Amino acid sequence: MVANDRNSVPFAEVFRWAAAGTMGVLLVLTGAYGLYRVRDIVVLAVIALFLAISIEPVVRFMTRKGLHRLTAITLVFVVLVGLAVAFIWSLVPPITDQGGQLIRNLPAYLDRLSAGLDPIRRTGSMC
Repeated sequence: MVANDRNSVPFAEVFRWAAAGTMGVLLVLTGAYGLYRVRDIVVLAVIALFLAISIEPVVRFMTRKGLHRLTAITLVFVVLVGLAVAFIWSLVPPITDQGGQLIRNLPAYLDRLSAGLDPIRRTGSMC
């Protein structure tokens, strides 16, 4: 193509478009990297926002009944922590019992598995 052709695009305009595209890509990459660097803080902020929004109706109800806001928030969190502890406490005994049973029965399970694999070993194939 000849440089003086009427349909050719001037080099300066091509350069401007390329520079603008490069700057756009760099801006997106910089923003993504910045978000990656503060991801832990963003997760904590989202969790805090979720908790604050979740307890607000209960706290508002308690303040209407005459309780101070700080006392209501403290009481709600104490109850929530107590429920979480009770839930975890109720899970520990079954998990430890089942873990102990698994450890006690593991040799028998391995023997059954080995016996089941013997025909496959003899034939040399799974079909």
